[in-house]
Amino acid sequence: MLGPKRPLLPAEADSLQRYFERKGRLLVALDPESGDAAAALLDRLSLHFNSTTLANDQIFGHARGRNQTASASPQAATPATPRWPR
Repeated sequence: MLGPKRPLLPAEADSLQRYFERKGRLLVALDPESGDAAAALLDRLSLHFNSTTLANDQIFGHARGRNQTASASPQAATPATPRWPR
């Protein structure tokens, strides 16, 4: 569930809770300004929402779509070749 903007309907929260209880996996990503939208579900799952902002454009710049890591080497994202004996 990514950034709900309005509170979940009771039927939506019920459905997600049943899915989770049947060993389903949930990813919940909330916007700091609208985190209360999932409060009913979080309470049911004994989770707590911390509204601390982790990153924003004011801190990390406005360069959307550009590589933000100016100092990364070209090999940083290249998988290493195994070097063990065959």
